[in-house]
Amino acid sequence: MPSIKIALEISEAIIKESPAAAKLAEEVGSMVGGAAKQLRHVLEKKADSSGWHQARTIAAVEVKFMNWDVVEVKVEAPLSLHVRFLDGTSGKVRFHLSFLTGVFQALKDQNLFEQVHIDSGVVAWPGDLDLAPDAMYSEIKQHGEWLLR
Repeated sequence: MPSIKIALEISEAIIKESPAAAKLAEEVGSMVGGAAKQLRHVLEKKADSSGWHQARTIAAVEVKFMNWDVVEVKVEAPLSLHVRFLDGTSGKVRFHLSFLTGVFQALKDQNLFEQVHIDSGVVAWPGDLDLAPDAMYSEIKQHGEWLLR
């Protein structure tokens, strides 16, 4: 399992007291998204049971990628989505027709728009179309919606 391999790599870095351990933890967060939360939990338990200072330090690292992992997406209306993030933040994503140019022009087709799904924590559609989860999270956190014009 990839998560076990990643946990072992981090554990090895901790044992060697490598300064790269924190960087590795961040890379893990970006690679596995929601699984980073589980890894953090494992590291916290390891730190509590064996007193590893380095493990506690890494476990305390807030992997920013986790916050903007999308865990739910629903079509609410034509050109409008409701999304919920891993941390519970939720809101709307609304598309103006003026935004739907270039690669996003395909989303004018309501049948394609309704095929929205989550791919590794990212809102996506068939044809390699996706939205930047970090920008979406930031706008929804601040304004309750992300308006794409």
